[in-house]
Amino acid sequence: MFIDDEPVIAQCFLEDRSKNKNCYLSYEKLIVVISGRISKFELADITQLSFKRKLLLLPLVSGGVLAPFSLIAIFNDVLSLWLLLIMFMSGLLLAYYGLEGRNTLSITTKVKEYDYFIDTPSRNLKAFLGFVLRIRDHKGEPKYYISLPPTLLKRSNAVIELREEVELYETPPKLDSTPVFLIEPLRSGLQVVYQSKSNGEVVPYITGKISMKDLVPFPQERP
Repeated sequence: MFIDDEPVIAQCFLEDRSKNKNCYLSYEKLIVVISGRISKFELADITQLSFKRKLLLLPLVSGGVLAPFSLIAIFNDVLSLWLLLIMFMSGLLLAYYGLEGRNTLSITTKVKEYDYFIDTPSRNLKAFLGFVLRIRDHKGEPKYYISLPPTLLKRSNAVIELREEVELYETPPKLDSTPVFLIEPLRSGLQVVYQSKSNGEVVPYITGKISMKDLVPFPQERP
């Protein structure tokens, strides 16, 4: 998968299943796509990824002007009382909305901070941003562990095709009989996707074709 000629190695929705707000990660860049508009950030230039609550200046200023103006007009009997009361309440609501603000994804670079309005930050998005920072700070390719059933390994000679998403582990899993391998998915050209399990835990998954030479057998630890 490519975004504006950048090879994507991981992706995540900025908002729940939104087709208009997405984050993509390439080997060197974090890419934010909102309604077709693409913003790129060099990983080396990113100093912080965070979630913040930002004031909405336009409704805050508009409400701050409309509410006192309509109140003054009421006392001076300038316009219809009902009209002025509606304007006053609208001003209060606008000011409250502006003060309440919205959640943002804040990308801080060496030059400035960029804010993107989002809904409540999802656990998937938080895990994805953690993965972005791991890629930025990692001295080599990030490594994971993967367990594959023996039946799948027996049917494969040089390449294993994962037709369904298979979970990755950041620490060696303790299994009785399923073979465990060490894998570097980025070097293998596989895309890492973070998703929530039924218990709410957010974990990385991969899918696609894996070359057997990219799987390093790992000694299993008995429970």
